[in-house]
Amino acid sequence: MSILLVAGLPFEESFWNAVQQRLTTQGYSSHTWVLCKNHGAINQQLDDLRQFINEHSIDTIVAHGLSLPLAIETFKVSACKHLILSNGFLTTKVGLSQWILPRLLNIPCTLKRQLLRPSILLPVLASSAAFRRLVINPYVMDRESIDSLSKDLLSNVNYRKHVSTYLKELDSWSLPKNLDGDIHAIWGDHDLLFPVEQLEFLSAIENIELHTHLIEGGAHFHPIERPWSLADKIVSVVKTDVGH
Repeated sequence: MSILLVAGLPFEESFWNAVQQRLTTQGYSSHTWVLCKNHGAINQQLDDLRQFINEHSIDTIVAHGLSLPLAIETFKVSACKHLILSNGFLTTKVGLSQWILPRLLNIPCTLKRQLLRPSILLPVLASSAAFRRLVINPYVMDRESIDSLSKDLLSNVNYRKHVSTYLKELDSWSLPKNLDGDIHAIWGDHDLLFPVEQLEFLSAIENIELHTHLIEGGAHFHPIERPWSLADKIVSVVKTDVGH
């Protein structure tokens, strides 16, 4: 049994360090996947991710942030038993450009296409000021912390191109109408960016049963702020016999 941890943009493997350490102490092996590292298009990333899952005998996918669409598409075509979604992007009805980026920047938005330009978006992804809005303790998202989690990726020209491609696809992506299996949502209930109310969109998917596990007082970055709480809830899910 192995768990795959997929972070949102623009984070590297180290985003999951504390979660992985906690999982290890409880006897669970885990791997990480870096979103948009080799490709931007969802289909291309999906092909690579399916191969990775098969090679490492992954049976549980855990996704956070903007990686949720890729995780959902992967779960549809994989043999994984568990899909765990945590505080991230679920629908364009809560628009990527009209809602998410403006809230991160705390500015009004009327220029949708401009927000998706790398010249505007990438500084946001590298901004400790922006990410401090998404944590309870602002000191966990200082300039040094952001650099350690994302600097190498954001300095890569190809990665920035992949991010731009992925975001453009997300703007037209939608949740599947049907999905065979159970979905577990481990959600911080104080997330200003992806509020817990968004889970109603998951409930509308046919043939699934949604299990909600709240991290009380958790903001967006509980993998950083409350890694043990997240890891313990992941373990509680994988201990069950719910299959897919």
